[in-house]
Amino acid sequence: MEREFTTFTKSIKAVFNPSRILKLSRKVKFTQKLRALHPANLVGALIHALSCHDHANLTDILRVLDERYQELLNYKPYHNQIKKPEFTHLLQSLTEQATKELLIQPFRSSLPAEYPFKHIHLHDGSSLTLHEKLKDVYQGRFTKTAPAAIEIHLTLDLVAAIANYVGLDADKESEKHHRPFADELKDTLVLMDSGYFDIEYFKEINQFSGFYLMRAGKSINPEVVDYLDPDTHERISCLKDKSDTTSVVKLNKLNIGKDKVFDLTVKWCKFNETFRVVQFWDRKTKNKAYLITNLPVEQFSAQSVLELYSLRWQVELFFKELKSYCSMKKVNTADPNIVKSLLWESILSLLIKRFVAFHVGLMFGVMISTHKVARTALHWLPNFMHIILNGTDDENEIKIIEKIFKFLSKWASRAHPERDSNTALFQLGIKLYSKQ
Repeated sequence: MEREFTTFTKSIKAVFNPSRILKLSRKVKFTQKLRALHPANLVGALIHALSCHDHANLTDILRVLDERYQELLNYKPYHNQIKKPEFTHLLQSLTEQATKELLIQPFRSSLPAEYPFKHIHLHDGSSLTLHEKLKDVYQGRFTKTAPAAIEIHLTLDLVAAIANYVGLDADKESEKHHRPFADELKDTLVLMDSGYFDIEYFKEINQFSGFYLMRAGKSINPEVVDYLDPDTHERISCLKDKSDTTSVVKLNKLNIGKDKVFDLTVKWCKFNETFRVVQFWDRKTKNKAYLITNLPVEQFSAQSVLELYSLRWQVELFFKELKSYCSMKKVNTADPNIVKSLLWESILSLLIKRFVAFHVGLMFGVMISTHKVARTALHWLPNFMHIILNGTDDENEIKIIEKIFKFLSKWASRAHPERDSNTALFQLGIKLYSKQ
């Protein structure tokens, strides 16, 4: 196991090497002359403060710089540095590099061979309320309660449990601008909420050999061609006159039971193609709800389609973790560059915690809760980041990393692993916490 700790430490230190961060900082022109403040120390202080303090503010970050990294700065010169747009570019570039080189590539687990797709991507957006002075820069949709808000657009790779796309935009802007491109979804199943519903988009995904599973709004009302009876497993035609293939029943007029899941074939007047829609009863809204998908009926029953869609909840957990354990519930600064910098740094800290969680589970053979890893950050993350950025002798580094991993294997393990192993995520056959 010592060899595994050594490999882990070398890989993450290579990405967060201070010299490399300095080189990147000079490339984006944040650092022109190296004076008192080293960009790697500023990155480390941000990760520490945002992950280990409730509602961390800019002064909290400055205190960490002083206490942990011996960067003795007054508030004004420190503030002048972090409000630079070049600092935002540095953090965005560092997050993107770390995601690509460290946090995605090692985790290319494979889905069961019988599935027609090789990857599962979850896409969604979540808004954060900003200081009202930013309403002209980041206009919110809800002008009275949240006049200033920013939307985080995220595509989450389910297998790797990390983001492979992050975008930031004003909350009032259309979400569809940030959805995955259809030509990037070959052999990929993408799960999205009803806000992204778009028939033309579905057709494009089909064209590029991708798969979609999306919630449809309750207002959709296509014509129903037929549906599968869940009891007899026979197709029931909805044609009024079998000789007239255009005469069909509208979805909202279809009188079928609400206590079962129905598999329907539907058609919109504007399109020649038929589409697969799964109707189910939503207990939360106490109404009929719909999923639209191009997953093959022969391979995926209506019930299995529902179970697959439940995986989309993972992206909601990602946002919850970002807001609750990265000080992003509300960003209380009136500077737009600082807003974006804090967001990029919070995402980076979240990805680091998930990277560590994955390796703890892998090495110790236990199911790890990313929620608990985030909650316990105060007890392990400061020492972890100090080693990664500042280092010590190799022998002590490995001992400290091993101590952190043992702590997390005890205090961040899932409370009910047997129950969790029956969830849709693990039923898929993705063995996230076992050696491949």
